[in-house]
Amino acid sequence: MWLGSRFLQPVSISMKSQHPADASRFAVLINFTLPLMLKVWSVRTAWFFVCLGIPGTVLAFFIMPESKSRSSAEIQEMFVDGVPLRRWKSYKTAVERDLEARMQQSGQYVGNNVDSRS
Repeated sequence: MWLGSRFLQPVSISMKSQHPADASRFAVLINFTLPLMLKVWSVRTAWFFVCLGIPGTVLAFFIMPESKSRSSAEIQEMFVDGVPLRRWKSYKTAVERDLEARMQQSGQYVGNNVDSRS
């Protein structure tokens, strides 16, 4: 499920949006603020992270696209084709359409069993 946001973006913007310094900034922020939070709030600091984590998990469930069994090339193709994120699971890429066409030409069975993502 978690490829990370860097792999779910078009290649044209992935380097602009994800930078190694972003992780460093987050680490510095946590390393300075977490001890202060623990000193002031003690164990109640956990509730801060719970309150951030629950909405984040719900949002990720509804916003993150289904990328199971997809290569980065297929994900890039779907971004280029403008496929809505909720339709990624049922979308057939050019490779899948080509495979189905070749199987139909050779007379092999083509149906729902061809797709291994179900």
